[in-house]
Amino acid sequence: MNIYIFNIFFIFCPFINAFSCRSFLPKPILNPNHKQLSLENNIIDIDENIFHIIEKKRAGFMNIIRYKNILPTFFLCFSGGWVMCPSWFLLWTNVSFLVTTINTILIMSASMILNDIFDINIDRFNMLRRPMVTGEVTKWEAVLYTFFLLSLSEFLSLHYLPTYLIDNIHFSIISLILYTPFFKKITFIKNIFCAFFVSFSVFVGGNASCKQILSLHPNFGLFSIIYSLIFFGSLFNEILLDIRDYEGDKYFNVKTIPSIFGKKISWMFAGIILFYNIVSNTTSLMYSKGIDNGLLLPFFFIPILQQYYNINTNDFSKESIVGTVNTSSSYYFIGLLLYLFLLASV
Repeated sequence: MNIYIFNIFFIFCPFINAFSCRSFLPKPILNPNHKQLSLENNIIDIDENIFHIIEKKRAGFMNIIRYKNILPTFFLCFSGGWVMCPSWFLLWTNVSFLVTTINTILIMSASMILNDIFDINIDRFNMLRRPMVTGEVTKWEAVLYTFFLLSLSEFLSLHYLPTYLIDNIHFSIISLILYTPFFKKITFIKNIFCAFFVSFSVFVGGNASCKQILSLHPNFGLFSIIYSLIFFGSLFNEILLDIRDYEGDKYFNVKTIPSIFGKKISWMFAGIILFYNIVSNTTSLMYSKGIDNGLLLPFFFIPILQQYYNINTNDFSKESIVGTVNTSSSYYFIGLLLYLFLLASV
């Protein structure tokens, strides 16, 4: 019973905070002769303030969890789940898969908030529109949001998941808590951790939907290829995003690959990762599903290759880097996974 009361409290804590603002204290509005109070105008003014504060808190919460990542995270879990269980009915009636997907989204959202808490000073230089920089979300609100999301994830895990999936969720949470204050400070290790977090969504989705040992499943080879594609694709993006944040990281002495070796070398290193991702997984797919199917895979990388070379042409501008990351995370990515889904169904 206590856990429900606790959760309800944190759901409404932004609104409680909003109502505590001084702007909600009734202010009598006098007429021109200063003899009469306009109660009706006063109520309208209070209602408008309430709506404005609530909307601001809602927008701040959505922005701090980076709500645009929710759909890609769901798609990653679905990717792992579909390859190991290519059946709509079995997948959507699998409680373990659905709860694991929800938990993955909750943990991802919590990680975004923790990132903003620890990086608030750097964000004042690199990311001026982040909610904690603009004041949309206070530090204590961010802490409460994080605690609520992780508590909800723990509640769902303990009530609906088997032990081996609970272990996966706990591993994710522990890694998340250790990453931000510790591993994020280690050059390149932080990039590997970020790529691992993203690709781990594929793993837990597949693990939750599979009724047997993963390595014994007939689609395990294809599952491994998808995991590899996501991991190295995410690692590629992380290096590019460090190039985007070069100025702020250099100013605050954050040890990233670009801040140590420069933008050009970092761009070339990202290219090596991209090339390895294409070659290794094309070879694996040719071995697993035949030469014809494997040779189609590189064509899905053409848009990202074009964007990648444009970064150097545009002198490593933030716009060109963001465009490349968006292309890597959306257009080619969706088409590629749909193609692999088709192979999993055959």
